[in-house]
Amino acid sequence: MVYLSKLSRRDVPRMMFWGKHKDPRFYHYNFDVTTEAGFDFWFKSKRQIFQRRIYKVEDEDRNMVGFITIKNIQWFSRQAEMGIVFDPNILDKGYGTAGIYAMFEEYFDVMKMQTLTLRVATFNQRALHTYLKCGFEIQDKRLEAFEFQQINKILMTTSEDFDDFDGVLHTYYYHMSISRRQYEAKKSK
Repeated sequence: MVYLSKLSRRDVPRMMFWGKHKDPRFYHYNFDVTTEAGFDFWFKSKRQIFQRRIYKVEDEDRNMVGFITIKNIQWFSRQAEMGIVFDPNILDKGYGTAGIYAMFEEYFDVMKMQTLTLRVATFNQRALHTYLKCGFEIQDKRLEAFEFQQINKILMTTSEDFDDFDGVLHTYYYHMSISRRQYEAKKSK
């Protein structure tokens, strides 16, 4: 069981004690902020009132184990994109799946949205498995600029998942989606 609620500024320091990813491909998910000014900056950078909502995911003991962002909200067409980050210490314990299902309830039942999309690097097999299990379907596979360019020298020497085009690191991403109809069919089973 997990609890999903809006992330507040006072929640941000709770992530300071999360574990760290050891694989360089996931370094950009590590939370490295340790000061009040840094917490303020991080929270303000994530919060865009009309086009983004950010939710914390807490476990049964109310420990914050992750956060889910709904971004690029298109209110007219009733669609948006999901991003998800969880504490590396709790991966493979079902919290991501439970958090996504809780997010579906908020997104489809409360916000009354129609389509939820996401993008996942093809090398992120753990996340891909979770998204497929939750009902997302692959719509496309595209070679795109990697979202964390600062790590490109390490990645180019340690991973075959990346290509360098004129100094810009690229990898393949799956673009996935789930519709309200798919969510309701899955929910009724």
